[in-house]
Amino acid sequence: MAVYGSAMRAFTPSLALIGAVVLPIACGGTPPPPPRTAPPVAPTATTPVIATAPPIADMTPAAEPQDTFAIVRWRSPSRTFTAIREMFGQAVPVDDLVHEVLSANAALLAQEAPVDAVFTLDPKGVLDSPPWVGLSIGVRSLDEAKQAFDKKRPVVEVRPGIYKVDAGSHSGMSCLLGPSVGAAPARIVCSDREEQATALLPYMTRSLPTVAMPDTDLHGELRMAPIQARYGKQLPIYLAGLSSFASHYVGTGDRKLDAAISDAMNGVSTDAVSLVNDLDGLVINANLAPASKSADADVTLKLKGRSSWFAQRLFEKAGEAGPAPAIFWRAPADADMAVYGRGMDPKGYAGFRQSGGDLLVGLLSTVDFPAGERKAVRNLWDQLFVSAPVMVSSQGHVDAPPAAGGDKIEEIRAMVISTMGWQLYGFEESSKRASDWLNDLAALYNRPAVKDWIVKKTGVDRKLLPSAKVTPFGKGLDRGTKALEIAVTIPPEFAAMGRPGAKGAAPAKPAAPISYWIVVMPDGPRTWVAASADKAALEKHLAMVKSGSPDSGTIASKAGLDIFKNGRTVSGGYLSLASLASSASGGLGALFEGRRRSSRSTERLKAALAKIPNRGETPIILEATAQSGGVSEYAVKLHMTKGTTDDIAAFVNAVSVAHRRPAP
Repeated sequence: MAVYGSAMRAFTPSLALIGAVVLPIACGGTPPPPPRTAPPVAPTATTPVIATAPPIADMTPAAEPQDTFAIVRWRSPSRTFTAIREMFGQAVPVDDLVHEVLSANAALLAQEAPVDAVFTLDPKGVLDSPPWVGLSIGVRSLDEAKQAFDKKRPVVEVRPGIYKVDAGSHSGMSCLLGPSVGAAPARIVCSDREEQATALLPYMTRSLPTVAMPDTDLHGELRMAPIQARYGKQLPIYLAGLSSFASHYVGTGDRKLDAAISDAMNGVSTDAVSLVNDLDGLVINANLAPASKSADADVTLKLKGRSSWFAQRLFEKAGEAGPAPAIFWRAPADADMAVYGRGMDPKGYAGFRQSGGDLLVGLLSTVDFPAGERKAVRNLWDQLFVSAPVMVSSQGHVDAPPAAGGDKIEEIRAMVISTMGWQLYGFEESSKRASDWLNDLAALYNRPAVKDWIVKKTGVDRKLLPSAKVTPFGKGLDRGTKALEIAVTIPPEFAAMGRPGAKGAAPAKPAAPISYWIVVMPDGPRTWVAASADKAALEKHLAMVKSGSPDSGTIASKAGLDIFKNGRTVSGGYLSLASLASSASGGLGALFEGRRRSSRSTERLKAALAKIPNRGETPIILEATAQSGGVSEYAVKLHMTKGTTDDIAAFVNAVSVAHRRPAP
């Protein structure tokens, strides 16, 4: 991967012109061959008539460069900038972006025409040579562009109708200006070196502008065939050498651990080769829809084989695609995020379970972890892979009340609660495995040999080690519900900090420990596992999800999720902006560093979040689908609706106003 470094560093300034749009590399089929002649582009509502001068350069269609492995196309900067302004109320600083990339005036650019990027392997066939990268930007007039660039540094005609222009020393690019077919009468083509720009310019000005693209703001495609042809034979050799080097580099002298490390690395490198051979390509599309104030993005992974572990896992449940499983709809209604999976065959994880367990035990031996307890650790690891049932994962935030009276310990307690929020997982299996695992974890931690080892390694006073015990949990829940409570004792001298009038003296009454609970609740054939530092939040959300509770407390009553009732997904769910509220406090670090960091900026952020109209709760939909065939496709789609875009617009506006307002 190091061979790509210099090209990407030279190409980085170009990405600034793309603004807020991420520049992905994506794949798909080979684009249709260019026409024998360049057809004129008829004026449309989105293609303005631009005055053209008769070209004097060769304008016959040019073939796509050999070994092109990626193409990225931005359909229309003006369309994207207009959509951003209409959806989010923010103008994109186009002049600044253009000046940063080309040291030119934005008025020179044909912002209605596509901006294209082409990535090819070095045609010289040098294996360690970085790829060639070309960036093509349309201009409104060839003559006007020549005159504008000539004012900075004389424009040089390198061949009939093609001119070398200075894009600014800070860009690090070599740029050529020439006439073009398509929506722009001329284009600037830039690359790392003039040799590359010269080679890429014919295709990027005489053929690519006429190649059809999807009606999306951004389209990208990655093609694996050229990469496989160029590096396929060398990749296994390279990875085998890298694996051998890494094994020796991290060698510990422990024969068992070194053997486990070597086996794991060999397994990873072997599967990496299989995955590269399985891949056909990748396609990415992204689009903004200002009329509906929505946004969509999708990533489609194409595979021509399934020899790799990764490819096999992707399509393992493809035949079970359909509506979301019933357990998904039992997630709490106030979850900031909820996703579901259809489970996996645990046999598929046998190799990972074995090699991971060997590595874990080996590592423990190098740090002198008690030999008698390593078997218990290995058992805990193995139990994680006994089954992988249908499940739902959800999480949310907790708004902990501020500590009163400047009590530092209570301030920390509130910060822990709000920062960690709550997590809740549901599994379509009985609770025995999860319950036994919780008991075994607590028993292992409480073994004297383990605590002796912790004290020896950390130097912590044994009396201050966190306690861990399993006890019955909750009111109104299943009688078999139990929790592992991990309680951290606060040292007396630290507990005195921040208490009014303490003056560094220990308080008369020791501070209560800060606790974290991991709960297992049986629910008939299901199991719920929850975790939080807020006991009340756990009781509340476990009561919501248990069988027989009203649907009003679950996401079955949440609007915007109908797609999962009738869709054909293998997995999916939603996320939201609500998690921003829980991170607004600035984290635990700000608390320990003092109040100054978390004062004005934090309060402004909280105030901005409080003003968003939908409280960040509108679901952002995530769908995963799988289709088998000659080339199998695994697609992940994201859909953001008006509620989210309105929240983003309100939040950005509130933050902007807060920063413009002079500090008191």
